[in-house]
Amino acid sequence: MKRNAIWLLGLLVLAVLLALGCGEKAMDPGGPAGATIAGGDVGSPRLDADGGHGHRNPRGTFLISTRSGIIAMSPSGESFLFSPYGSHTSVIEVLGTRIFWHGGTTILELDHLGNTLATIDLPDRIGYGLDFTVLPDGNFAVHDCRVDSVYFMDPTGTVFHAVAMPETSMSLQNMTGLVLDGKLLISETGTRKIAEIDLETYETRIFRDFITDQPYRWLGNIEHKGNYFYIGRPRSLQRFKETGSLRLIADFGEDYNLVGFAILKHKAYAAFNHAGKIMEVNLSSGKTRCLLEGLDYPKDVEFIPVVLEPPVAKRLGPHGG
Repeated sequence: MKRNAIWLLGLLVLAVLLALGCGEKAMDPGGPAGATIAGGDVGSPRLDADGGHGHRNPRGTFLISTRSGIIAMSPSGESFLFSPYGSHTSVIEVLGTRIFWHGGTTILELDHLGNTLATIDLPDRIGYGLDFTVLPDGNFAVHDCRVDSVYFMDPTGTVFHAVAMPETSMSLQNMTGLVLDGKLLISETGTRKIAEIDLETYETRIFRDFITDQPYRWLGNIEHKGNYFYIGRPRSLQRFKETGSLRLIADFGEDYNLVGFAILKHKAYAAFNHAGKIMEVNLSSGKTRCLLEGLDYPKDVEFIPVVLEPPVAKRLGPHGG
């Protein structure tokens, strides 16, 4: 009996020691070593829940291109100047947590503090590449609306393939792209049609034709979420499927033109260049609210799943005040 009691006591002590040892090795709930969590140093990026840092709600930053620079905005509307790079034609693309900016004749890759990591010069053959799409493999599709072509280019600026649009327009126009299931979809204002390019074979076709639907209203940015595609028009946001009609989500009245927008969960965050505003749109109810105003010709909006903070910058409040 005495031996059994001593044996049981020994097992109990061992169990307690093991429990204490596991407790000492428990990871910080904020994430792996080197990660900055809420309340960390100003200027450090913080990944959202999808990045594995333990936050329940998605967090990140919207990047807005304007003539005066790139504005970083939280989903609640707090904002600051992220980078001085600006142009009335500037476009932003995000690949994972990488940031790309295109204006004029170059594509820049920026770090999470707005500094330039790489500069890619567009070749001379791309004469009017206003928009571009970063492909999943890190290459680029540059949309040249002057000649109605898409140039596929590697990170060194070398064009390795060129594809003519399946139908051409006789005027300059916006051409914005979306990659989905191995296809590049191009929304083209001039033809008011959406073209599709197979990224393996480079074969093209017309994906959807909206020329008879509000024929005098151009097509803008295109995004995809769930079962729907979303398309911008000058004063409205609409959705559609591969077949069927366009459906109105929200009408913006005197606020125009709706250019770039990004979708986060059940909301769209849209830029209006002439109105100088960023609007939040509930995709279910169509309700809208202004998050920022007084911007200098905003053109594009992208979401990056990193909380960006300025090292030295004056914060702008909601509505730009």
